Amino acid sequence: MRPAYLALGSNLGDRKATLDAALLALAETPGLALRAVSSYHETAPVGGPGGQGAFLNAAAVVETTLEPRQLMTALQTIEAQSGRVRDVRWDKRTLDLDLLLYADMVFDEPGLTIPHPRMAVRRFVLDPLAEIAPDAIDPLTGRTVVELIEHLRRKPSFLCLIGMPLEVFRRVAEGLSAVGVYETTGSLESYECETDLLNRPDFFSILDRKAREFDVDRWSAEIWGDRWMMSDFWPDLMARDASFRLEVEDLTRWRDRFRESRERIVRPSFVAAAPYSYWQLRLWADQNRDDRLGGSDIPLLCPGYPDPFGFVQRHFQTPKLFEPPQPALLDTMTAEILAACAASRSL
Repeated sequence: MRPAYLALGSNLGDRKATLDAALLALAETPGLALRAVSSYHETAPVGGPGGQGAFLNAAAVVETTLEPRQLMTALQTIEAQSGRVRDVRWDKRTLDLDLLLYADMVFDEPGLTIPHPRMAVRRFVLDPLAEIAPDAIDPLTGRTVVELIEHLRRKPSFLCLIGMPLEVFRRVAEGLSAVGVYETTGSLESYECETDLLNRPDFFSILDRKAREFDVDRWSAEIWGDRWMMSDFWPDLMARDASFRLEVEDLTRWRDRFRESRERIVRPSFVAAAPYSYWQLRLWADQNRDDRLGGSDIPLLCPGYPDPFGFVQRHFQTPKLFEPPQPALLDTMTAEILAACAASRSL
């Protein structure tokens, strides 16, 4: 039997009775043993249509012989038995059962992603789970549940958007009343130096200048209080390019300076990336998981695209991959980023 970690939520009807019934159904599911349940937490709704009531949330640890898709089917069956209807995303619901973690598995296929793609930024998920499984590890970031919570608690809250359209950046900044910089517009001094792919970039100069820009003293809570900080760049993102484009001797020296500088660089609460950037960052993080080089310990989201790997594979080397998103998708991306920011603070 393998461990799996679940999130439960309800904001319709008798919420406690619904969660109680769901836990009983889990305990009676063949191939599944219920091992621990958190207390029930009442939280404000995040994202979705307005006018919703408060949620009652909980977490559970199970052991199971079911494979991930079999377990997901079992969870959806219990949801359906409770009267769950899936018409509007993040709408009010009688019961929500999410598969957060399954052993140490990383699973990306249409219809099922493990770990849950937004688990690492949702306090209403992490706080109940910390009661019963504080040392459970998110295999993508390498952080325990408690460490994920501590990371989100750090101030200032810092959102990094990578490969996102300027319109999304502007909308999110307005929605958060955030302070920050969209560097490619020249709103602050540009530090790109010589970055033409046909030439050799001065990565040492770029690193020094970026480290000064993102110094923790400039981005401190003492200066900015509880406001969100935003940027479309973060120094850790240079690690991937430098690894491909520096000679071995220079790369070793650059990495030493990178690690030294990194101690003084503000850490993002999470990174939201467009599909191609997300795909690149995930692959890079997977290759450097043990070294923790280049931000593999930071939660990474791809808002607006339920299957970013599939999207990139379908459209790789075609213009569609880089076409500006349509207005409806801009709305979705913005809403998901703002919801993630709210969830990272909401209890």
